[in-house]
Amino acid sequence: MTVVRDAAGVRIATVEPCGDVGHSRASDIAETWWCRRGADAQRLAVAATTRLRRCESCDAAAAVEHAAKRLAVAVFSDQDIARAAEAVIARVEDEIETLRQAGELKTVNRAYRRYRIEAAACGDAALPYARWFDKYKQNLVRQLAAALRYA
Repeated sequence: MTVVRDAAGVRIATVEPCGDVGHSRASDIAETWWCRRGADAQRLAVAATTRLRRCESCDAAAAVEHAAKRLAVAVFSDQDIARAAEAVIARVEDEIETLRQAGELKTVNRAYRRYRIEAAACGDAALPYARWFDKYKQNLVRQLAAALRYA
């Protein structure tokens, strides 16, 4: 959900799955909040818009925060999402380092070996281990993020 400030004034809009916010430019978006369910975002946008229209002294951010509390919908800022992502990435890095030091990355190394063999069989060049491993970690983080999204 976003607060949009453009030539038409201030409005609260939901963000479509493709990232579309109506006819606004990205530069018109003043603030963004995220919630777990699209239906919650819709309810929140309606409630915040109603409060914004009723209370002339309210700003859009305050209207969103008030509506979120009233509807008991957890909202997250871009900074909240970034901090959570950084924490997950740091945890993955720590876990991988612990496994590496204990010599327990054998299954990962076997997967890389299979990848190299398959690439050679197709006549493709294999990525160097470091680049392949970075992609492996990125995939782990994506899987964790998806799991946490629905938790």
